[in-house]
Amino acid sequence: MNRSLRAALFLALFVLAISAQADIRFYGGGGSSTPPAWTDLFEASDQTLQNDQTVNADATLTFAALANKTYVFESVLDFTDDSTTGVRWTIQCPSSPGRVSIDTCVNGSATSFVCPNTATACASELTNASTNATYQVVIKGRIANGSNAGTINLAWAQNATGAATLTLRAGSYMRYRQVN
Repeated sequence: MNRSLRAALFLALFVLAISAQADIRFYGGGGSSTPPAWTDLFEASDQTLQNDQTVNADATLTFAALANKTYVFESVLDFTDDSTTGVRWTIQCPSSPGRVSIDTCVNGSATSFVCPNTATACASELTNASTNATYQVVIKGRIANGSNAGTINLAWAQNATGAATLTLRAGSYMRYRQVN
């Protein structure tokens, strides 16, 4: 291997290693290294449901998605359920997205998270059985929107209809940014 090829390979590996370690990303075709800003959405107060198994869009954790643009997002949701209802949730998006990748993790016990699903379509519902506990759901995803503008949002409901209260706690959030 000649010296210039080794130098180029070393430089490429160095940039890759630094990017992975420091979470540095290169954006834009014009040499811009400034990532687009995150937009943060927070639940200001507890949101509660009773006797409602219909998955509906959350009024706060939602954002407009332009046609033919790609978005990355993450959510940390703090739910409290009772011993009878549980919770189910999904990410909804405009029809006919180009590509969808959504990863979800739920704290399965006091000490660990389980990551049961990688969705490749919007509206893929996940559930957590009744636990009579407070737990977190972490969702991260990327949606390459197709030709339909619309909204990307969290939707949630009781897993089983019941009179007991399911609560999405204040401080639960979603953050997003457009990456192209």
